[in-house]
Parts: sequence; structure tokens; C-alpha cells
Amino acid sequence: MTVETVSGAIRGETAGNMLRFLGVPYAQPPLGSNRFKPPKLPTSWSQARDATEYGASCPQTPSRITNNPSTASSTEDCLFLNVFAPNTPGEFPVMVWMHGGAFVTGSGADRYNPARLVERGVVVVTVNYRLGMLGWLSHPDLTAEGEGSSGNYGLMDQQAALRWVQSNIANFGGDPNNVTLFGESAGGHSVLTHLVAPDSAGLFHKAIIQSGSYFPDQKTLAEAETLGLAFERAAGCDTAYDPLDCMRNLPVEELLAAQDSLSLGIGLIPTTTTDSLPLSIRNGINAGTFSVVPTMLGFTQDEGRYFVGGTGLAGLPEEEYEMAIGGLLGISSPPNQVTAAIANQYPLSSYETPAYALSAVFSDAVFVCNALDQSMKLVDSPLFGYEFADVTAPPIIPVVEGFDFAAAHAFELTYLFGDDAFLQALGFTDSQRMLSATMLGYWTNFARNGDPNPEAGDAVFWPDLATSGQFVRFIPNGVQVQSVSNIANAHHCGFWSKF
Repeated sequence: MTVETVSGAIRGETAGNMLRFLGVPYAQPPLGSNRFKPPKLPTSWSQARDATEYGASCPQTPSRITNNPSTASSTEDCLFLNVFAPNTPGEFPVMVWMHGGAFVTGSGADRYNPARLVERGVVVVTVNYRLGMLGWLSHPDLTAEGEGSSGNYGLMDQQAALRWVQSNIANFGGDPNNVTLFGESAGGHSVLTHLVAPDSAGLFHKAIIQSGSYFPDQKTLAEAETLGLAFERAAGCDTAYDPLDCMRNLPVEELLAAQDSLSLGIGLIPTTTTDSLPLSIRNGINAGTFSVVPTMLGFTQDEGRYFVGGTGLAGLPEEEYEMAIGGLLGISSPPNQVTAAIANQYPLSSYETPAYALSAVFSDAVFVCNALDQSMKLVDSPLFGYEFADVTAPPIIPVVEGFDFAAAHAFELTYLFGDDAFLQALGFTDSQRMLSATMLGYWTNFARNGDPNPEAGDAVFWPDLATSGQFVRFIPNGVQVQSVSNIANAHHCGFWSKF
């Protein structure tokens, strides 16, 4: 199957009832002098390009949570996207997926097999974008170059991919005037960022934010440049005649080693007070300077268990509880009055283990309450909120003995991605398959119409949050409607509003 793009023809393949085109370049390789530069349009080719294999992931070391060595990459020629389309003629809604991974790991490759989305009549595009310091480095010398991109090369990659969709997706049966941008974790944070980024306006028409509401203040340019100077020192470029030239010519392996030597917390984050991102997520939403599009926004019930159980804290002793609170939330010099107040709000007596208490703190402070706060300010457009709360969800990271991940961060992804064989391998029950089918219907209906509710059928009605004050919760036996106030109370959001 050959399709024309503005850069040349590409030859894909059939996979069941789906057409797929893999490893399609949407920008020039960011190599050499193009490192730490905005993406450039891809060069054209004259003969049909093979598009039956994924392109390389952007440079990264394995996640410390998944610890999967196969995810490592040192290839900067990585700005590829993948297109998955129904194998029937039509003008289908388009869903563009931004992967998670704390802006330091991940790719748009086969972990995100969208076969079950595509069979519901949508075109899905998954995107690689620059990661780590290659994608998000801010530095005074980069700022001085005057391109307004210091700190946000990954963001500009995503915008380039969205422009590629506008120029090309009609040739794949997609409707360029009906594009839903969706993503999870760093991908969800990216979607929120595009809502407030001026150059993203008009490139998408609907937004789905999955567990992306963390750190809404992001980093100012000055804060990000401080980290950039620390990276310069870690890379051994601080004594060079031209530190920026030194960093541009550093072998990728040395660059990744320098990056890993820094304390990045749970990852990197876009840089505000820049031309590409003048206002942070919080400030942009508060000021009303965001793209008003139909929006779906949600989180998982037990977000924090992914980070606590996945980073060796499952056996946390009681006496280290306050120290761990301070460490996870970035509170200086714990234990102190702040960590004591948090520990009092989340007493160990209310939880089976200190690790579960710590997980609840992280879930609520970092993800849930930020999402609820944002949802109250996005009500000028159709808005639909959800909480994924299937506590029996199959784990997607290595099992930790004696620790129940429950409905942890990212555990909803298997309900949306992967084929039937994948669900079978994970041990999905009949009720989980039914819940997955329900969620797939909601997601694709939203992409089609800006409303997750089907035109007919017996799915639970998902009310507009702005008019109803209600979320839906995806639970083991189906879907329930719950008031925002009940969810806020369950997650101690009144307490966190004081911080």
C-alpha cells in the first residue's frame, strides 16, 4: 500500500483490518549543528520509502521503574511518526498520541498498538519526540541564539508532527479538521502544554489528558537554565572555549551519562517564560489564554503506587515516612512542620503499610488535586472528567512482592492499546475486556464528536463536568458517576489547596 506525502511516497503494509505506515520522518534528523535546534522540515525523497518498520527511539537510558534494557537508544535520527488507519475508504477522525515517560524515556512504537482504536473508525498517529537534555535543555547560550526555543525542542518536535498531520493525513483517510491530541503522563502534560502554547493553536481540535496534570507551574527559563548549567558541568563542557559547541559535539553516550548523573526527580518538564511557551499551564489556564476545545481530563485512583512500588519504596519503614514524603514532594530539609502536617493528614494508622500512605500522598498532591483544580477552570468548553479505578488492573511493570499496585499510574493504557492477544497474555478477565471496550467507545466517540457518549446503546451516560459537576469512575464491574466533591474529599484536595 503506497501513499503520497508532501515529502514523497511511503509504502506501508496491511495488519488485519488496519493499514500501518511506520517510521515516517516528519523532520530532519537533529544531528550535528541541528542538535539543540528547532526541527526542520524533512528532505524529500524520489522513490517510495519503505514504512514497514518502526524508526529508532530517541536517545534514552532504560527507565529505572521498568528497567527494560531493550528501550535504550543512542540514535539521534529519531524524529519519526507512525500512522494506523482503517483499511476502508473514508474521512475518519484523527487521534494523535503523545507517549509518556517523564520526558526522558519512551517512544511511539509498538507498546502503543492502536488496533482496537482503529477498528472503531479512527486514524491513529503515534509520535517520537526528543527526550532528556536533547529535547529539553535550557542554557544561557541557547537563549542567546535568539530562536526562542531554549528548553522546548521536544515541544517543537510535537508541533512539527501536528503540522505534518495537517499537511498529510487526508491521504491516509484522516480528517485534518477533526484531530484529537491525546497522551498520558508526560504525554498528557504535553497536551496541557499545547493548550496554552500559542504556536499549537489550530493544530488540533480536541484534547484528552491522561494523568498529565502534574507540576502545572513547570519551570521558568531562569530555573531551567540553572539546570542546564549543571548539565554543562556534568558533561565536562564548562571549561571548554565554547561550552555550547562542546555540548553539540558530545557523543550521545556521554551526554546520556551526564544527564543520568543529575538529580532530575521524576523527569524533565517544559520551560516557560519563553517565546515557545510564554505562560505555564497554571498561568495560562488561570489567565484564560488557552485553546478552547472539547476536553477529556482524568487520572488513576492510585497514581502514586507506580512511583512508590516501582522505585524500591514498597518496604518503607514507619520511621522514614516523613523523610520519604519530603523526598518525593521535593520539600527541603525533612522532617519539618510541612511534612508533619502532611503525615498528620495521612496517618499511618489509616493505611495497611507506610508505602500505601506515601502513595496516597503522592497521588493526591501531584496528580489528582491538580487535575481537579484545572478541570474547574476549563469549563468554557465541553469537559469530561474521569477516574480510572479498576484496582484489579493487570500490572504493566515488574511485580513487587507484597505490594498491590491497584489502579496505579499508566495502568489504564492496556485498556486502550494492544490487540486481543496482548490482553490474553496479561490475563484480562471478561469484565476487564468489557470495561476496555466501554473505554474504547468513549475515547473514539469523543474523537469523533467531542462527546464520549454514543448516539445509541446502553453505555453509562458520561455527563459534561461543567454542567453536572460529575466525573465518571471506571471500576472493576463497569462505570459509575461520582460528584467532583466526593472525589476531591476522597483525595484530600481541601488540604492540598492550602499549599
